[in-house]
Amino acid sequence: ATNVDANADIRILFIGNIRYIGAAKELIQAYNILKEKDKSLELHIIGMTDEQLGVKDKDIHCHGYLRKNVKEERNLYYSLLHSCKVFVNPAQQWGGYSSSIEAMYYGCPIIVAPYDDFVCEFGDDINFGGYTNGNDLDTTIANILYASDEKYSALCKNAHDRVNEYTWSNYVDAFLKSLKEEGILK
Repeated sequence: ATNVDANADIRILFIGNIRYIGAAKELIQAYNILKEKDKSLELHIIGMTDEQLGVKDKDIHCHGYLRKNVKEERNLYYSLLHSCKVFVNPAQQWGGYSSSIEAMYYGCPIIVAPYDDFVCEFGDDINFGGYTNGNDLDTTIANILYASDEKYSALCKNAHDRVNEYTWSNYVDAFLKSLKEEGILK
């Protein structure tokens, strides 16, 4: 499960570069609706700056691009990943697949749009977060943020369990196997 302190501000995390600016702005709109009811909410955005998004809210933290090969930036990246309560990327065409999988691996429930590749891999009904169609993003986020402890813990466990085997070693093995099956590698 994620390492969210029950007394800490509730953190929503978005990861995506400038190509995802529309999705980030959609999330900011949903966040603003939720913030009216819960002043403890924080939104953290990795991959874009305040200037790029035109953000001037003390509880929306834009961290820009964080390089994993720079210790301080890597530590911040994983600190945010471990301290968020939900990962959200509502991009309709491609919702940040690798960052979604990484969030899941660390036991974080996710919310993404039901784009074809994700649905093909994980199904129409996911037990580790939720899909959004763009009209219900604030409600979908609220369903996770304010779920019972039991339901939230199940979402976290299901997220991790669903991608537990998604390691670099397994990826390389599968890739080499496919090359052999196609006759590209002997």
